[in-house]
Amino acid sequence: MSSEISMKDLSVHDIHLENAFVYAIDTNLKVFAEAINVLSKISDQILLQPLADSLILTAYNSTKSAFAKIVLSSNFFSRFETPSNNEQNLNGEVYCRISTRSALHIFKDIGTKNVHLPSFENCQLELDPSADFAIIHMEQENTQIRKVYVLPMREHTTICDNVFTEKQRLKNKMATQAKVLLNLFGGFDCKEVRLDASANKLTAHRYIVREDLSRVRKTDVTIPTEHFEKFYIHVDTRIVISLRELRSILHFGNICGFTLNLHFDRPGRPMIVAIDENMDLTAEFVLATMDDFDAQQNQLSSTQSTSNQQQESQTPNIQKLGIAKRLNLNPRQKENQMPQHCASFS
Repeated sequence: MSSEISMKDLSVHDIHLENAFVYAIDTNLKVFAEAINVLSKISDQILLQPLADSLILTAYNSTKSAFAKIVLSSNFFSRFETPSNNEQNLNGEVYCRISTRSALHIFKDIGTKNVHLPSFENCQLELDPSADFAIIHMEQENTQIRKVYVLPMREHTTICDNVFTEKQRLKNKMATQAKVLLNLFGGFDCKEVRLDASANKLTAHRYIVREDLSRVRKTDVTIPTEHFEKFYIHVDTRIVISLRELRSILHFGNICGFTLNLHFDRPGRPMIVAIDENMDLTAEFVLATMDDFDAQQNQLSSTQSTSNQQQESQTPNIQKLGIAKRLNLNPRQKENQMPQHCASFS
């Protein structure tokens, strides 16, 4: 059936895509559902990029402060079919976007243990970037119950892909299981956290603006380096980062059992959380960082106060030195005057 056909008078079961990429998922369906969930925390739309050997899922928020890219290789799927006459799509020149809200509705119950709400074990995604919709088939093995979803889809031809090239330029690197970092941030109920990284530890602080310091609870959590598989801090770093996106990434890594690699540097440069140990699924999450301006201001105020105190303590000495200079005569004047006095006494 042509992708230009109208769907108004057709049943969902009668809609098909003849020239489509086909992705069948069974054992990795829960991981795929978690990937949809973590992308939904970043954006209300997911970009899909079908390639000859993989499917790439990308999302970024409206303020361009958080980006995510998840690459699913052909081995991730139980069946991976590419159209024979779709050279433009095979070259990755076309992106398509679907609503994360619609995708979440489809995959929200995957992996649930509710006996009254049995989960689906098999999924098939049909994707044709030249069409205006995508088709998702869900099936339960035991009951043979099937659901078919038709998702509206619009072409999207631009993407901010250059943000994923910064990883090798960031000097600080650490690697650990996601559950270690979840323990680090478990007690925080704030929007941002401040991370202090030094050669022997990583400390997270609840980020509080100066106006709320006397009214808000303070929380600090420290993790020694022995809890990390890799821990290399080139320079001591203090950055502030959004906790909402970071926590969703950690949950994704924890549920899927991935090791997370964190790359970061000075404030203002991005933090990149990478998953690259599994060749079937790789991912990069790029998060904006900022400086702790209040700490900078406090440090500046402290420096200025110390400088003022030093100046005040040095002022009497300077005055004494000035008085001494005014009282002391020039050595040559002493030599000239002493003989005169001696001569007068003689």
